[in-house]
Amino acid sequence: MDSLKCLSRSEAGDLARQCVENGFVVITRHAKQRLIERGFTTLDVERVLAKGCVYKAPEFDIKFREWKYRLEGKTVDDEELILVICFKPQPAAFVITVFPDDR
Repeated sequence: MDSLKCLSRSEAGDLARQCVENGFVVITRHAKQRLIERGFTTLDVERVLAKGCVYKAPEFDIKFREWKYRLEGKTVDDEELILVICFKPQPAAFVITVFPDDR
């Protein structure tokens, strides 16, 4: 998979689900720290990856030369959570950061 190829919002959501189903999810050190600070768990991440949606257009990260996607969904405790993810060639979903949806 070419990390420079921009996926549609639905393609990104489908690929995130495939990655979590196949166990190809990497949570970065930064995202793990944010999970702890914000009171979320890896189970919350898995749930959002499995059931969440990409509502906003992807953004290209110039520094890392890859597309980033905001996946929004509900945690196991029914709280709104947003994941910022990218996909690597394996394919694997890399969770870059997480934050609550405070809208």
